[in-house]
Amino acid sequence: MKPLLIILPSATRWSSIAALVQDEPESIRGDLQARVERGADGARDAFAAVPDGSLFLSAGCIRRRGSVGVLGHVLTRPEHRRRGYCRSVLQTLLSWFDMSGGKWLYVTTPADAAGFLFEHFGFRVLHRGQRDGRSWVTMLRTLTHGRGATPFEHHDSRTTIRPATRADWPLLVALLQHRPGADPRVPIEESALAADVTVAELLHQAESGLCKLLVAVSKGTIVGLGTLATDREGHRSYAMVLPHDTPPEGLRAALLEAARRAGYEQIDFPMQALREPAPEPASETPSA
Repeated sequence: MKPLLIILPSATRWSSIAALVQDEPESIRGDLQARVERGADGARDAFAAVPDGSLFLSAGCIRRRGSVGVLGHVLTRPEHRRRGYCRSVLQTLLSWFDMSGGKWLYVTTPADAAGFLFEHFGFRVLHRGQRDGRSWVTMLRTLTHGRGATPFEHHDSRTTIRPATRADWPLLVALLQHRPGADPRVPIEESALAADVTVAELLHQAESGLCKLLVAVSKGTIVGLGTLATDREGHRSYAMVLPHDTPPEGLRAALLEAARRAGYEQIDFPMQALREPAPEPASETPSA
């Protein structure tokens, strides 16, 4: 059977998709539901599935912004495996991604799927490690060679600071594949494996009003991330800026300005204090 390509949003498809992804982490499943039912302004997402009436036997999804995408939910119902459905779904998504201007496509997958599936489609391993007691890898597929082999090889120091949105998912996952995560004590080989869940939770917290989420953008690529907790009572809260070692110019200042507007008088940067050496103060008072 030929896979069906669905350009999101497509609200009527959610019931069929939901039955297939019910075992996915809640934060990631919730993000997919939002994209299918309502879409994400600025995103260019697609879903491919092998249909059998209203039932989907196999499916996959690409969350995309600009030329960067994240592949996910590549699943086949157990009773329909080993029939080539997954490969057909993947080929459909990759053809759409390539023909529509996609350049960099990331995936996080159990390691046993890397060799027999993803490497055959041009993905190469970025990181290996343990996740939920299993061996996992993150991978990158690109048709670009040499300079531009990652989204971070063509940007410059000029950045724009703006609030993050749900459409930024793939750009944030890409950032956490090439830069260490929130805890500077954790190696990137470990933090990169959890990037998809980390991003989903951050976006959910921002939409729920629990934090302010800012990004630094250079030539369409997110090169820095800043968070400010906005659910703290009293005059003191905490924040974080990534990357810890080379934060983009203006990002920390933008967080402090957001803190001032929210009425906070003291901002702690606890993760910064864990980095050695710490080039920025671990606590700061927003300017009046």
